[in-house]
Amino acid sequence: MMLSSMISLALSFLALTSATPLNTRGGTCKPAFGGPPGFKVNIFNNAVGKEWHHASPPSIGTQITESPKSLSPVEFRVLRLSSGEYSIQPIGYPGFRVASTALGKLKIVATKPSDSKQLWNIDCGVCGTPTTGQFDQGCVIQSVDNPSLCVQSSPTTISLKPCGGTHQKYSFAGA
Repeated sequence: MMLSSMISLALSFLALTSATPLNTRGGTCKPAFGGPPGFKVNIFNNAVGKEWHHASPPSIGTQITESPKSLSPVEFRVLRLSSGEYSIQPIGYPGFRVASTALGKLKIVATKPSDSKQLWNIDCGVCGTPTTGQFDQGCVIQSVDNPSLCVQSSPTTISLKPCGGTHQKYSFAGA
């Protein structure tokens, strides 16, 4: 009798946890970024006090680096695609995208919509409404090309590391 109760309880727990969509567990959300053409943002990591940066003007092969958090000028445009994935591009350069590399770096490449290295999954703890001044916070940026890797900041570099590591929560703020 006790064994059947334990089995029933275990099966009930499994049914509940597998029936709950993953993106609602833990209160995550998918930011909208204002729809096409996307929203102009800075991408920053409060834990290390840095934001994404690229050389100006960017060119193919330009590495994404970090600079001290300043929130100006706004350097990137993020667009949520109909697939639910995201593309990130340097502002003013619609033919370029941010892509992952085999060495775990982020670089500027020529736009190729079918290239999974140029696509990202973004899940946030808080999804804001940019028009009201509330921005997306606590966001994990995950590689579509290699879903086990997420963008991670350190005091000196930005790179792809196994998801779940430290300094992988980003916020977006922009205009």
